[in-house]
Amino acid sequence: QGDIWVESREGQGSAFHFTVECGLADQYAVAAAPPKAVAPEVHPGNLKILLAEDEPVNRIFTVRVLQKCGFSVVTAVDGKEALQMLSREPVDLVLMDIQMPRLNGLDATRAIRAGQVPGVDPAIPIVALTAFAMESDKARGLEAGMNEYLTKPFEVPMLMEAIQRVMN
Repeated sequence: QGDIWVESREGQGSAFHFTVECGLADQYAVAAAPPKAVAPEVHPGNLKILLAEDEPVNRIFTVRVLQKCGFSVVTAVDGKEALQMLSREPVDLVLMDIQMPRLNGLDATRAIRAGQVPGVDPAIPIVALTAFAMESDKARGLEAGMNEYLTKPFEVPMLMEAIQRVMN
């Protein structure tokens, strides 16, 4: 119940794609998260998170996980939209994918840190939430100004711990 295909350009590389039809689970591992995953200092109901994620399935899943944990969530589909949203709507934390169209997460983070987004504190906490799992990728994310770096697929307790660390 799906498709698989390859797009390749000589000298530029190859992209491998697939689709698969599946349903969403009714319950997530959020319920199984240990109580210590979110320490008392961070009150999810008081935090508003911007999720910058271009992949619709990842965006929907992550929003649902965050909402089940009690966070308020707004979304952007790429780095450019994330910067526009930040200038319009105050948030406490940004979860930023790295590879996105129009403006990637590294460049969006650099713009925030350089004070190029009107009305946004350049020190706003930014957590990378990305499929790039190499140590060199992590180093680039931290060099760009990200406070934490998590890889997908993520475990809910690890995400909650990262949020706790950047909010303290």
